[in-house]
Amino acid sequence: MQLPHGTLINSQRGPLSLTQLGASAAKEELTGYVRVSVFEKSSVRECVVVYATGKPVMAFASEGASDFRDPAQRLIEEALRKDNAIVEVCRLADKQVKLLQDLYRDFAVAPEPAPAAQAPASKEALKRPSLASAVTPPRREEKVRAMPMPEIRGRFVRAEKVAGPDEYVQKYPGETGHLLFLGQWNGKVEEAHIILIRGKIEAAYNERTSGQGLLESISGVSGHAEFYAVDEALLTSIIGRQARAAAAAAPAAGPVNPAPGIGIPAKDLLQIARPQAVPVSDEISRTVDEVSGGMDDDLAMVRKVEREFASHVDELLNKLELSHLRARIKR
Repeated sequence: MQLPHGTLINSQRGPLSLTQLGASAAKEELTGYVRVSVFEKSSVRECVVVYATGKPVMAFASEGASDFRDPAQRLIEEALRKDNAIVEVCRLADKQVKLLQDLYRDFAVAPEPAPAAQAPASKEALKRPSLASAVTPPRREEKVRAMPMPEIRGRFVRAEKVAGPDEYVQKYPGETGHLLFLGQWNGKVEEAHIILIRGKIEAAYNERTSGQGLLESISGVSGHAEFYAVDEALLTSIIGRQARAAAAAAPAAGPVNPAPGIGIPAKDLLQIARPQAVPVSDEISRTVDEVSGGMDDDLAMVRKVEREFASHVDELLNKLELSHLRARIKR
């Protein structure tokens, strides 16, 4: 069955517990599906449970072009126990889940029967504490192992044995998607995730390392390759998001010292000028009332002020270290 396009929120390998997955889906009120893929020698079996607000509403299994009902979820529980199981959790919109329910009614999961009504407990039983509650320690929630980078999944294309990732890239040029490579290096069986965009390796990582160092470690290592086709825009977005997260985690650089300015700062100029100010002679500090109303007297007063100011200009410029601005003043 072709599932609608959803948003991948988690991906990991088995073995896992169906009870654990169901409890996590109920807690998160998942609207979407859980898909478990198991790779056999010549085929791939997929088991799917569809959830609506944390409750299972559909369950089925697919192998090749055949689909099977799984109302009791026994097939997916069996697949989860295998070591090579790949578990994906994807989120869907409400209308996508309703469309699946309308199209594939045969795969619906019967609702769980309501719990039987219990007789009301007596007052003595309510007062008496339960022995189990007093002895049993609180149960801790099992945490799903965290992945250092997202394990991207997409539409399964092929699985085959190769002499190394380089051989696969050369054999299938121009592909865009996620290449899962299983091989033996560093003395044990490990897996590597390689992101391809138009046949070019854009990123490589696993649980311990990433980048060019990982590619050099697995170069020439034979193993099992599984390729999943993924939209190029999604891969570009994920790579950019990881790059921004790495940049945010890096220590911030200190402030850059500004280049020194050219010339004398205005503040320093004022500090030099204030203590060395030249007092003005009392002869030219006359008030307006002292100026006569005649034009000749006013003109004579202005010329006198100009002469007094000009006589102090050279001295003031020398004290301010601005002698290069000295100009000839015609007297």
